Amino acid sequence: MQVLGDETRRTSRPKTSHLSGSGQSRRPGDGSGERWHGKGTRMNCQVSALTDLELESLLTSPRFKSFGPVTCQGCGDTGPFVRRIFRIVGVPRSKWADDEVQGLLSRHFRTAFGIESVFFRHHGDDFFADSAACGACGSSQIVFDIELTDEILSRFAAMSGRGLTEVRSEMEGLAEMISRSQGSQRRSPHRKSDRG
Repeated sequence: MQVLGDETRRTSRPKTSHLSGSGQSRRPGDGSGERWHGKGTRMNCQVSALTDLELESLLTSPRFKSFGPVTCQGCGDTGPFVRRIFRIVGVPRSKWADDEVQGLLSRHFRTAFGIESVFFRHHGDDFFADSAACGACGSSQIVFDIELTDEILSRFAAMSGRGLTEVRSEMEGLAEMISRSQGSQRRSPHRKSDRG
């Protein structure tokens, strides 16, 4: 390990875990690892945390840089967050978006790594689980959101046939409206109806 300021960095390969099973319906845990049966597809998965160098390299990609942690659901803190991304090997590309496979993997992240919330993503030919932990309270229940960069807004403007300024203004208005709506729901979760 290497200590840089207040941060500890791994210089060696982090922990790797394995899952194996086939199909879709899970058998209750028997202490022998995750197993599921059904569709007839057999998978052996390997999950490993990216090294710090791999993580830094991946986070320079616009795809990963534009979607990231913004708020802790535990304490409401807005960062900084400790980002952890895991490479998942052994899941066929056709199963990357499969709810059953993602459910199994999510359960594995809770038991093997203590991570409550992950987002499944792909980049090129690689399948990843993206997570973060709150620097204030340590929670892994982190809200991720898309950063609306000029590149993303330009693409949206081109697809919609409108100007970048118009699209940016509309997105900012929507974000403000959503923010106000979420704020009023937090202040008054049990609002009475107008019918009395």
